Amino acid sequence: MAKRKGYKLFIHGSNFMNTKQMMAKFTWDDKVSHLSYVVFKNSKLLGTIIPDLGAEVPEGDHLVTVQVTLNGQQYAGEKI
Repeated sequence: MAKRKGYKLFIHGSNFMNTKQMMAKFTWDDKVSHLSYVVFKNSKLLGTIIPDLGAEVPEGDHLVTVQVTLNGQQYAGEKI
């Protein structure tokens, strides 16, 4: 993923629940992590905004792990 702060990201899945604790965690190289609020669209679609990962992440294309929590404690996700 290119360092694209502010771009919308849609997360497709199944059985999403609408909770107030929903967050997305973006992690680069197991060193830099930032959270972003998640918008519940429906049980198969969530939306979020890619946060600024900071100066620690150089410009260019990188694999970033995006994990979602529905309860603020347990995360699940994939590298994109």
